[in-house]
Amino acid sequence: MSEMCYVCHPQVQAENSLFSHHPIREKKMFCVDCHEVHGSTQDRLLKGTTPKETCTRCHMDKQGPFAFEHADVTENCMNCHTPHGSVNNQLLNASMPFLCMQCHTGHVAGNTPGLKQLFTNRCTDCHSQIHGTDTPSQSVTGRGTLRQ
Repeated sequence: MSEMCYVCHPQVQAENSLFSHHPIREKKMFCVDCHEVHGSTQDRLLKGTTPKETCTRCHMDKQGPFAFEHADVTENCMNCHTPHGSVNNQLLNASMPFLCMQCHTGHVAGNTPGLKQLFTNRCTDCHSQIHGTDTPSQSVTGRGTLRQ
């Protein structure tokens, strides 16, 4: 079924051939799971009214609402993820920590005792609940850090 879409969308076919991709090649999902084939008023013929609504049809655990939300993901999943394929894990637009550093400053070794320098680990090694959590955590600054 996807082969028919690829006739007009060769870039999407190329993206689905990358290391990290939705399981379209494996025939576990199809283009029509996210896109309307017979027209839609939504951008890119998405089935949801927003990209996040489309994504959370399958990824319900990322939907929220959470008491402590990562502000960037409340709007659009594509702020961090590419929808069809990526050379980075979890369909990320860039690898960590570089993806996170586009919006956040990193840790500097020596600034906080016990913390590794930013480039020697992934942000999610400590900040595991990056989409949001209902569990508060205490940090050095007293603000939530999406850890749990």
